Amino acid sequence: MPKPYKFTFTNKILTAAHKHCTNNYDAICSSKICGCFYCLEIFSPDKVDHWLEEGSGQSTALCYCGIDAVIGGQSGYPINKTFLSDMHNRWFSY
Repeated sequence: MPKPYKFTFTNKILTAAHKHCTNNYDAICSSKICGCFYCLEIFSPDKVDHWLEEGSGQSTALCYCGIDAVIGGQSGYPINKTFLSDMHNRWFSY
């Protein structure tokens, strides 16, 4: 049986950070770095070439993998493998 995933960040932090993956056009464009917590890729915001138009009139960044799980550095959260892995395991592990 596999060992349970050990989180570095608290559920409170991960829940708050999740709000930054939608309606994030301005935040992504003003960030120096972005990361996808689905595929765990870290990349420059100028690499985002797909946006999901939300009903609110805002846009949400889509990663190369096609998932709307992109957070920019402007969010204040660390864009690194540890943080993205915690986010992935919080939101995509079933």
